[in-house]
Amino acid sequence: MSARPIPFYPVLRAREALGRGGDLASRLDRPGATRLSHARAGLRLIAQALGSGRVLVPDFLCASAVDPFAAAGLEVERYRIGPDLTADLDDLRARVGHGARAAMMVSYFGLPQPIDEFSAICREAGAVLIDDAAHSVLSDHAGRPYGTFGDAGVVSVRKTLATPDGAVLFGSLVPSADGLAPDRPPSARYAVRTIARRADAALRTDVLGRRARARSGALPDGAGPQEEERAGWSLITERVVRGAHVVDERERRRRSFAAWNALLDGAGAEPIAAPTSPPGAGPSGFPVRVTDEERFARRMRELRVEWIRWPDRPEDSAEFPRGVGLLPTHTLPAE
Repeated sequence: MSARPIPFYPVLRAREALGRGGDLASRLDRPGATRLSHARAGLRLIAQALGSGRVLVPDFLCASAVDPFAAAGLEVERYRIGPDLTADLDDLRARVGHGARAAMMVSYFGLPQPIDEFSAICREAGAVLIDDAAHSVLSDHAGRPYGTFGDAGVVSVRKTLATPDGAVLFGSLVPSADGLAPDRPPSARYAVRTIARRADAALRTDVLGRRARARSGALPDGAGPQEEERAGWSLITERVVRGAHVVDERERRRRSFAAWNALLDGAGAEPIAAPTSPPGAGPSGFPVRVTDEERFARRMRELRVEWIRWPDRPEDSAEFPRGVGLLPTHTLPAE
């Protein structure tokens, strides 16, 4: 086992910043797709387009994915998420059948949801299907990218790849991104942070790495300041997307996902998903249910791994009242 520190989010490499020849850009540049700085901007536009009514969202979700609907005046109702992070279809069916305007399907961390069944339930009830695939930019279902199912959907680049921003809004529900600044978001601060993290690793000082690992697992502060929502991407994001190869990146993450199972034996945490991710899945993280906080934190320090706890409102979920521990998949843990 190498002692090389593993950051939770991938750190930009020079060859990625000079990207070209990949296929992710063509995957995202679909007819009607709108480039945005953040996925939450897409959800805000979707909420505004819905107008009024009741929208169903899972009971396990971050504030930035719920607040846009409440702010738009929609009535937000929760449906249950099961122990494997998939939608409780019986609960969804019972709730959507009472005149719901829309239902949101969330594919957590690039892992699958019962898309066909979820879609059929919405279709039969006449409800708008919102495909929130913010974690799933690399995932496919039956050869079709996540985020493109239903009437509207979003994916995020920055939650998976080494970029400061980047999201895409799909579907015909939202006619345009009017109201969002069309400027390219600045990426100078991200570039400085990237250089600092690279220097920290190259010089083996590990000052920034130790600081990040010391804060691992703390619940995020959903009330903190957020970056401005804009239309368009920064230049760094444009370049990274242009050079990203979906299959290569997906397979690397699938190998990392599978490797985590053995490393967690006796570590005070239980994997939530199946030992291997299913075909088409491109995991953006490896979720675990932490059963022994002290033992798990000690094991992560031994591995020199940064991890996060997700989401910022775990108390909303009866199944995951403390949220989940999320481990990185952008590199093999044993590398």
